[in-house]
Amino acid sequence: MRYTYRPGCPVGASDLRTITMTYRTYTGQVRTGVLIVAREHASSVVGLFRQAFEAGFRINRMDNPNLWKGDDVQMMAADNTSAFNCRQVTGNASGLSPHSYGTAIDVNTRRNPYRAANDVWYPSNGSRWIDRSVDDVGVIRSSSTITRALLRSGGIWGGTWADPDYQHFEVG
Repeated sequence: MRYTYRPGCPVGASDLRTITMTYRTYTGQVRTGVLIVAREHASSVVGLFRQAFEAGFRINRMDNPNLWKGDDVQMMAADNTSAFNCRQVTGNASGLSPHSYGTAIDVNTRRNPYRAANDVWYPSNGSRWIDRSVDDVGVIRSSSTITRALLRSGGIWGGTWADPDYQHFEVG
Protein backbone atom coordinates (compact mmCIF):
# COMPACT_ATOMS: atom_id res chain seq x y z
CA MET A 1 0.00 0.00 0.00
CA ARG A 2 2.97 2.27 -0.55
CA TYR A 3 1.02 4.69 -2.77
CA THR A 4 -2.58 3.95 -1.80
CA TYR A 5 -2.38 4.41 1.97
CA ARG A 6 -1.56 7.77 3.52
CA PRO A 7 -1.90 9.41 6.91
CA GLY A 8 -5.46 10.55 7.50
CA CYS A 9 -7.12 7.62 5.72
CA PRO A 10 -10.44 6.76 7.39
CA VAL A 11 -9.39 3.12 7.94
CA GLY A 12 -6.22 1.91 9.61
CA ALA A 13 -3.74 -0.20 7.66
CA SER A 14 -4.22 -3.01 10.20
CA ASP A 15 -7.92 -3.11 9.27
CA LEU A 16 -7.14 -3.98 5.63
CA ARG A 17 -6.35 -7.36 4.10
CA THR A 18 -4.65 -8.33 0.88
CA ILE A 19 -6.50 -11.15 -0.83
CA THR A 20 -4.71 -13.25 -3.42
CA MET A 21 -7.18 -14.95 -5.75
CA THR A 22 -7.53 -16.70 -9.08
CA TYR A 23 -9.42 -15.14 -11.97
CA ARG A 24 -10.00 -15.76 -15.68
CA THR A 25 -8.69 -13.18 -18.15
CA TYR A 26 -10.68 -11.97 -21.14
CA THR A 27 -8.96 -14.68 -23.20
CA GLY A 28 -9.75 -17.38 -20.64
CA GLN A 29 -6.28 -17.74 -19.11
CA VAL A 30 -6.23 -18.41 -15.39
CA ARG A 31 -4.16 -15.89 -13.45
CA THR A 32 -3.59 -14.84 -9.87
CA GLY A 33 -4.31 -11.31 -8.72
CA VAL A 34 -4.68 -9.24 -5.58
CA LEU A 35 -7.35 -7.06 -4.02
CA ILE A 36 -6.91 -5.03 -0.85
CA VAL A 37 -10.15 -4.79 1.12
CA ALA A 38 -11.46 -4.04 4.60
CA ARG A 39 -10.69 -6.94 6.94
CA GLU A 40 -14.35 -7.32 7.90
CA HIS A 41 -15.35 -7.93 4.27
CA ALA A 42 -12.46 -10.12 3.12
CA SER A 43 -14.30 -13.46 3.32
CA SER A 44 -17.41 -12.14 1.54
CA VAL A 45 -15.24 -10.65 -1.25
CA VAL A 46 -13.52 -14.02 -1.68
CA GLY A 47 -16.95 -15.68 -1.92
CA LEU A 48 -18.19 -13.13 -4.43
CA PHE A 49 -15.20 -13.58 -6.73
CA ARG A 50 -15.30 -17.38 -6.30
CA GLN A 51 -18.87 -17.40 -7.61
CA ALA A 52 -17.87 -15.18 -10.52
CA PHE A 53 -14.88 -17.43 -11.32
CA GLU A 54 -16.97 -20.60 -11.19
CA ALA A 55 -19.55 -19.02 -13.52
CA GLY A 56 -16.81 -18.16 -16.01
CA PHE A 57 -16.87 -14.38 -15.49
CA ARG A 58 -13.80 -12.74 -17.03
CA ILE A 59 -11.54 -10.08 -15.51
CA ASN A 60 -8.86 -8.35 -17.55
CA ARG A 61 -6.36 -7.81 -14.75
CA MET A 62 -6.20 -7.59 -10.97
CA ASP A 63 -2.91 -5.91 -10.08
CA ASN A 64 -1.84 -3.95 -7.02
CA PRO A 65 -2.71 -0.24 -7.45
CA ASN A 66 0.90 0.59 -6.55
CA LEU A 67 1.75 -0.11 -10.22
CA TRP A 68 -0.01 3.19 -11.00
CA LYS A 69 1.10 4.90 -7.77
CA GLY A 70 -2.57 4.95 -6.76
CA ASP A 71 -3.57 7.10 -9.76
CA ASP A 72 -7.17 6.04 -10.31
CA VAL A 73 -7.55 7.54 -13.79
CA GLN A 74 -4.47 5.68 -15.05
CA MET A 75 -5.58 2.48 -13.33
CA MET A 76 -9.04 2.67 -14.95
CA ALA A 77 -7.47 3.23 -18.38
CA ALA A 78 -5.37 0.09 -17.79
CA ASP A 79 -8.61 -1.87 -17.14
CA ASN A 80 -7.47 -2.93 -13.68
CA THR A 81 -9.82 -4.45 -11.13
CA SER A 82 -9.00 -3.04 -7.70
CA ALA A 83 -10.43 -2.12 -4.32
CA PHE A 84 -8.68 -0.09 -1.58
CA ASN A 85 -7.20 3.26 -2.60
CA CYS A 86 -7.36 6.16 -0.12
CA ARG A 87 -8.43 8.96 -2.46
CA GLN A 88 -11.06 11.50 -3.44
CA VAL A 89 -13.94 10.55 -5.73
CA THR A 90 -12.75 10.70 -9.34
CA GLY A 91 -14.24 13.82 -10.90
CA ASN A 92 -15.33 15.23 -7.50
CA ALA A 93 -12.48 16.62 -5.41
CA SER A 94 -14.78 17.35 -2.46
CA GLY A 95 -15.84 13.76 -1.82
CA LEU A 96 -13.91 10.92 -0.18
CA SER A 97 -14.24 7.71 -2.19
CA PRO A 98 -15.67 4.57 -0.57
CA HIS A 99 -12.47 2.93 -1.85
CA SER A 100 -10.79 4.80 1.01
CA TYR A 101 -12.57 2.46 3.44
CA GLY A 102 -11.72 -0.76 1.59
CA THR A 103 -15.41 -1.46 0.95
CA ALA A 104 -15.59 -0.62 -2.78
CA ILE A 105 -14.32 -2.63 -5.74
CA ASP A 106 -14.04 -1.49 -9.35
CA VAL A 107 -14.21 -4.35 -11.86
CA ASN A 108 -13.10 -4.28 -15.51
CA THR A 109 -12.92 -0.52 -15.44
CA ARG A 110 -12.45 0.10 -19.16
CA ARG A 111 -15.41 -2.04 -20.25
CA ASN A 112 -17.57 -0.70 -17.45
CA PRO A 113 -17.10 3.07 -17.52
CA TYR A 114 -18.13 5.60 -14.93
CA ARG A 115 -19.90 8.94 -15.42
CA ALA A 116 -18.64 11.41 -12.83
CA ALA A 117 -20.71 14.20 -11.33
CA ASN A 118 -18.96 16.62 -13.73
CA ASP A 119 -20.56 14.60 -16.61
CA VAL A 120 -17.20 13.23 -17.78
CA TRP A 121 -16.91 9.52 -18.52
CA TYR A 122 -13.93 7.63 -17.08
CA PRO A 123 -11.77 6.12 -18.39
CA SER A 124 -11.53 8.08 -21.61
CA ASN A 125 -10.56 4.90 -23.50
CA GLY A 126 -13.77 3.20 -22.34
CA SER A 127 -16.18 5.28 -24.43
CA ARG A 128 -17.03 2.30 -26.66
CA TRP A 129 -18.72 0.62 -23.69
CA ILE A 130 -20.90 3.56 -22.60
CA ASP A 131 -23.49 1.99 -24.91
CA ARG A 132 -24.50 -0.90 -22.66
CA SER A 133 -25.98 -2.86 -25.57
CA VAL A 134 -22.41 -3.70 -26.65
CA ASP A 135 -22.00 -7.40 -25.98
CA ASP A 136 -18.41 -7.99 -24.94
CA VAL A 137 -16.57 -10.19 -22.47
CA GLY A 138 -16.13 -8.52 -19.08
CA VAL A 139 -19.09 -6.16 -19.44
CA ILE A 140 -21.11 -6.05 -16.22
CA ARG A 141 -24.89 -6.08 -16.30
CA SER A 142 -27.57 -6.50 -13.66
CA SER A 143 -27.81 -10.15 -14.79
CA SER A 144 -24.06 -10.83 -14.37
CA THR A 145 -23.15 -13.47 -11.79
CA ILE A 146 -20.90 -11.04 -9.95
CA THR A 147 -23.70 -8.44 -9.73
CA ARG A 148 -26.35 -10.91 -8.57
CA ALA A 149 -24.01 -12.40 -5.95
CA LEU A 150 -23.14 -8.95 -4.59
CA LEU A 151 -26.76 -7.82 -4.40
CA ARG A 152 -27.78 -11.06 -2.63
CA SER A 153 -25.16 -10.34 0.03
CA GLY A 154 -26.53 -6.83 0.66
CA GLY A 155 -24.04 -4.97 -1.52
CA ILE A 156 -24.56 -2.10 -3.94
CA TRP A 157 -23.88 -1.92 -7.67
CA GLY A 158 -23.29 1.53 -9.18
CA GLY A 159 -24.72 0.55 -12.56
CA THR A 160 -28.20 1.65 -11.53
CA TRP A 161 -27.25 5.13 -10.30
CA ALA A 162 -28.35 8.36 -12.05
CA ASP A 163 -24.67 8.89 -12.88
CA PRO A 164 -23.90 5.27 -13.73
CA ASP A 165 -20.76 3.65 -12.38
CA TYR A 166 -20.89 0.28 -14.10
CA GLN A 167 -17.53 -0.85 -12.67
CA HIS A 168 -18.36 -0.03 -9.05
CA PHE A 169 -19.43 -2.44 -6.32
CA GLU A 170 -19.71 -1.79 -2.60
CA VAL A 171 -19.76 -4.74 -0.24
CA GLY A 172 -22.42 -4.78 2.43
